[in-house]
Amino acid sequence: RSASVAPTIELDAGLVELIARLSARDTRALDEIYGHTGDRLYALACKVAGDTRDAEEVVADVYQYAWEHSREFDGTRGSVVAWLSMLTWSRASDRRRRRKRECDVSTLHPDPASATYTACEDGATAADVDAFVDGHRVRAALNRLRADQRRLILMAFFEGASHGDIATRTGMPL
Repeated sequence: RSASVAPTIELDAGLVELIARLSARDTRALDEIYGHTGDRLYALACKVAGDTRDAEEVVADVYQYAWEHSREFDGTRGSVVAWLSMLTWSRASDRRRRRKRECDVSTLHPDPASATYTACEDGATAADVDAFVDGHRVRAALNRLRADQRRLILMAFFEGASHGDIATRTGMPL
């Protein structure tokens, strides 16, 4: 077990150092962070967004955000990978909802310019507001967990790992 944990700890420490370099506007640090996390974030974005083009844009947005807001990273709240994964999941979910809404509108409204179809619509619904509030509650709850607990939840819910996969990856008993 300690052999599988040590590389993770070393990677986490290395990524924290890279975030510090990113804060100092070191472009090589961004390249290195991408090298360590790009595949993982792209896979997550593909899974959540359900579209490779959207996933590519999501990942680009996440690294742009990391470049612009690297000073906001707080290592006491979680790992760099968890931070980037939450950003990716959030943006990919938004893309998927937006794309679904665009598809739904086109099938429901054959003539979107017609006032008949749009007169009673106003952007946000109560369900949208509830989902937004719930998302903040989930993020706040995740931030209150220990890093190891948060990691297990992220693997299960955001990476789609089964209990068996998690046990194999972490060395923990099923």
